[in-house]
Amino acid sequence: EKSKDVAATPERCRALEARRLLQGEVKDAFRIIDVDGRGFLDKREVSYLMRYLLQFPSEAQVRDYIIVKLEDDEPSQFVKQDKVEAFMVNVLMTNEFEPAPAEHLLAAFRIMDP
Repeated sequence: EKSKDVAATPERCRALEARRLLQGEVKDAFRIIDVDGRGFLDKREVSYLMRYLLQFPSEAQVRDYIIVKLEDDEPSQFVKQDKVEAFMVNVLMTNEFEPAPAEHLLAAFRIMDP
């Protein structure tokens, strides 16, 4: 029985191309925030990067979940570019921190201010 070549499927090719495009977007955003070109960001800058990429986690999510994922074994005030890029590509692929749709925000506003 002949095995199917997964790498050649159109879906796989589209997914790889999407990932490459997102990697480029994340690299560009990282360069904008890392103005000194050091290859790392201060932990406080992670939320700026995410918002620039139109992902809107709460500050608690950034502090308690995202920074923890990006940290190295050694405690530091900084996170490295390679970890940030890999994490952000996955976030963008899943739209994990995408903003709420306008209809949801309007409905919430109407509840709070009838």
